[in-house]
Amino acid sequence: MNIFKIRIGPVLPSNIEQLSPSIRDLSAESIRHRFLGSKKEFSAIELDYFTHLDGWNHYAIGIE
Repeated sequence: MNIFKIRIGPVLPSNIEQLSPSIRDLSAESIRHRFLGSKKEFSAIELDYFTHLDGWNHYAIGIE
């Protein structure tokens, strides 16, 4: 039996460094489906949007 430990929690501004390189792990097809085009990296504006959430209308959960 394989046992994996994962952490689940809200995405926070401190997660920018983890989120930034994560796009490199996605296939070109996955990037096209998620972002409706090609993308090699997240812009500073996108990273700010992804990590500065209000917890009410804009919320994200991350898994590590």
